[in-house]
Amino acid sequence: AINVKQKINENSDEGLNLLYVALTRAKQIMIMTGVQAKKSSHQGWHTQCCTALDINFNNQQAWLHEHSSKPKLDTQDNNNADIGSMSFDLALLEPLNQASNTIVTKEEQSPEAIEGIVIHKLLEILSQNININHDALLTRTNRETNLNLSTEAISALKNEALNCLHHPNLNKIFNPSNSDKVFHEVTVTDASQGNEINIIDHMIVGKESIWIIDYKTQHDVTHESARDESLKYMEQLKRYAQAVQPIYPALKIRCSIVFTKLAKLVDVPF
Repeated sequence: AINVKQKINENSDEGLNLLYVALTRAKQIMIMTGVQAKKSSHQGWHTQCCTALDINFNNQQAWLHEHSSKPKLDTQDNNNADIGSMSFDLALLEPLNQASNTIVTKEEQSPEAIEGIVIHKLLEILSQNININHDALLTRTNRETNLNLSTEAISALKNEALNCLHHPNLNKIFNPSNSDKVFHEVTVTDASQGNEINIIDHMIVGKESIWIIDYKTQHDVTHESARDESLKYMEQLKRYAQAVQPIYPALKIRCSIVFTKLAKLVDVPF
């Protein structure tokens, strides 16, 4: 029989050897990101390195202020002429302003909130595989939303999602060019906003532009009121654009709202 404890130790040793290789390969700058386990005795690479450097997670801001400075890059033997002017923002090291990790149960959410969560997930899943088996769609939706909805509940919302996917005015969103890259539920953060986390429902990255799309699932919007309603989300979309722009500085950004009940697209200035 395999000695389980010995096997764990072997895996740990192998992991530390790999960490050593990674640390010693950095020539000028090394950036390590990670999380500190709160409920596990296991220490990941990030925690081990912070422990070795005597970084106190409870006083991380003070540690950064004391120890961090803009890196001075040695360009003597480097063929990259631009590396000496490399910009390095220390705000990247600041902790993210994360939302509460408390899991909200189905019973604690309003029917409208549950409907919105499910519509977002159905649009994500169906836009990737519109021919997915209904049972598979039900299972995946419930699993990824932590809900336990019936087949009837999913079917009604599935029709709404399919109406959006098939609507000709939304074709460029759900059937983009083959050269475009499509991202769902994109998590971005901006240091100028206090590292607040933002989640973009749908983002299309093309050769010359980026298209940020946010889904809105409320019932009380009409075709006549959609334009005015979309302007209420101008600041929200502006935050998204400000967080994305540094990642793609050369690309133009377009922001839009899709009102799923109407299958209506509205561009939002920012």
